[in-house]
Amino acid sequence: MMGGAYARPDLRAAVPSAQDETVAELVDILEPCRQRRWLRNDIDLVSTIAWHHSLLIGWVYIEQGAENVDPQEWDALMIEAVERAFFGR
Repeated sequence: MMGGAYARPDLRAAVPSAQDETVAELVDILEPCRQRRWLRNDIDLVSTIAWHHSLLIGWVYIEQGAENVDPQEWDALMIEAVERAFFGR
């Protein structure tokens, strides 16, 4: 998507706008969870969502046939990282 947007200024402008909209919607969903103390109170939700998206991009890499990555090991590491980032455990 980013490669396709590079040569198309209209699309290049739309991508960050769509990303911002997605992040704002996720913040709206997660903020009540944080207020109920289901999530750590001290995390910046926008940064946490951006970080979590990077995990999803990593998973796409694995699904596309990364030969040297054990998906079960990657899943275990990702779950541990998300639990610590979101819940502090």
